Amino acid sequence: MFAVELFVLYPLFAWFKWQLMIRVGLSRTERKLVFSSRTRYFELDHFITKYGDRPLRAIDGLSRKLLHIVAGFWQLAILNYFVKDTEVALVATLAYQLFILLLSSISYSSNKVFGLAWLMYGASSRIRDGIYGRKNLFAARCSFLNLFP
Repeated sequence: MFAVELFVLYPLFAWFKWQLMIRVGLSRTERKLVFSSRTRYFELDHFITKYGDRPLRAIDGLSRKLLHIVAGFWQLAILNYFVKDTEVALVATLAYQLFILLLSSISYSSNKVFGLAWLMYGASSRIRDGIYGRKNLFAARCSFLNLFP
C-alpha cells in the first residue's frame, strides 16, 4: 500500500517539480543541480538573481504542498479503508516511516539524478534552502518520526 506513495507519488511529484522548473526557464543543468545533493557548486544567489524569488517560492510551495496533501490523503484513505484496527495502523505507519528514514539515510549524499536520491529528495527539498535542502528535509523526517506517536 505504502509502496504506491514511494514508487508512484514521489516520482510523479518529482516530475511535476521538474516541469515547473522547465516552465520557469531553468536549464537542464540547473534542474539537475536542484535535484542533486547540493553540497558543492550550488549558489542560491545565482538562481534568485536569474529567475527571481517569487517563481522559486512558487516551485517550492506547489511541489511540496501538493505532495503533502496528496500523500497525506493517500495514507489516510488507505489506512481507513484497509486497516480497521488503530494499533495495526500505527505499527504500519511507524514501520513505513522507519523505512523512509532508512532510504533517506542511504541516499543522503548521493548525487545521482534519476536514482534513489532523486526519488527521496527530488520533489521535497526546497530550492530556496540552498545547500541545506536535503539537511532540512532529513531533519524534518526525523522530527516527524519522533513526534508521530
